[in-house]
Amino acid sequence: RRAWFVSLAERRHMSLNNTNPFVSHFDCVVMLTFSDWKTEPRSNRYHYATRFSAHLPVVFVQPDLNKPETKFEKTETERVEILHVHSRYGNNQSTLLNRALLSRGFIKPLLWIYNPYFLDFVIHRYSPLKVYHATEDYFSPDHRLEDTFHNLLRQVLGQTDLLVAVSDLVLESYIHNGNYGNRAIVFRNGCDFRFWSPDNSEIQEIISHKAKGKVVLFQGGVNRRLDFDLLHQISKSLPDWEVWICGKLEPSCATHIRSFRNSNVKYLGYLDSDQVRALSYKATVGIIPFVQNHMIRVSLPLKAFEYVACGLPVVSVPIEALESYDGLFEF
Repeated sequence: RRAWFVSLAERRHMSLNNTNPFVSHFDCVVMLTFSDWKTEPRSNRYHYATRFSAHLPVVFVQPDLNKPETKFEKTETERVEILHVHSRYGNNQSTLLNRALLSRGFIKPLLWIYNPYFLDFVIHRYSPLKVYHATEDYFSPDHRLEDTFHNLLRQVLGQTDLLVAVSDLVLESYIHNGNYGNRAIVFRNGCDFRFWSPDNSEIQEIISHKAKGKVVLFQGGVNRRLDFDLLHQISKSLPDWEVWICGKLEPSCATHIRSFRNSNVKYLGYLDSDQVRALSYKATVGIIPFVQNHMIRVSLPLKAFEYVACGLPVVSVPIEALESYDGLFEF
């Protein structure tokens, strides 16, 4: 923590010497994830990685290899590299990660943690600052996670210098259910407004589509968070509208998607961010039709702000973190 919260005198000294205090304490950011950089939408991991890369190299760790090896892969973002590593967690994987970082000359990483299965690496790896990014309330029973996962997460939190939570209720859960007692802040999700927002010509396109179109759009993961019964009700109550769904399909939900055949619901498959953006300009309203439980109530979906940035009104199930944005969301 001393490495992060530098004294006022040091800050003045760094300012006089035109030195970035962030860069002076770290030589890279290592993001420990569950994710796939290439197939995951513009998530908070993407947002943080691309912003960190303006200051430091970012190593985006993906545990997706079948063999005990590592492989670096470039991304479309300068100074963000994927580090593929053996999917078996533990000491051997930590050794592989350390060797890979050393091969790049990195010895002072800022650890930015999402995946608690990297516990061995988090414990044994030197880092001036270890941050856990709480994007979900994994302690909620709605996630249906086993006690072994919760125990791993509590151990990682015990190694954490700073907890960053996306909402007040997520932070509250990690303190009470995760036994977290160190420094914590709430830093809410946003969106890449410059990417999603339309230019002047696209604004005219939006206006023309709104005048003649009746399209309900859901973009995001097609998984068990979706309330498929609610989607059926929406489609039946709006027979002269089309309901568009796009996103990566969880195999267990394929039957639900098939049930929409011969209806006004169209599943458009997985689309990249540019395709989702273009589709959003043709829609009339964006929806967040999730199951209504504690896990959803305390969440903060990125799609909410992406809809708004595309000029869409938004109708959502109740989500506490969105209630303070008066006029942007209907519940």
